[in-house]
Amino acid sequence: MLATGAQVLPTWQAIGLCATAGHAFEIRNLVVPDTHAFDTEPTAATQRGALYRFLFGALAYVTLAAGDIATILEVHAVALP
Repeated sequence: MLATGAQVLPTWQAIGLCATAGHAFEIRNLVVPDTHAFDTEPTAATQRGALYRFLFGALAYVTLAAGDIATILEVHAVALP
C-alpha cells in the first residue's frame, strides 16, 4: 500500500530476477516534521559513544562498498569456477 502522494519509479533492471524488485520511489511536496528526522552531524549526537559520533556519510560509504565487494566476489566465483 502506497502512502498518499507516493509514486513508485520502476527502476529495477535485472535479467533473470523477475520475482524480485528494488524500485525507487518519489514523494513530492511533503513536509517532514522535526520529530521524524535526524541530523547527521556528529555534534548533534544525543547518545554517548563513538558509534553515535561516526560520520554518517563515511558509514554509508563503507556499507555500500562492502556490498559492492561482496557482489564482485560472488560474480567472480560464478564466472571463474
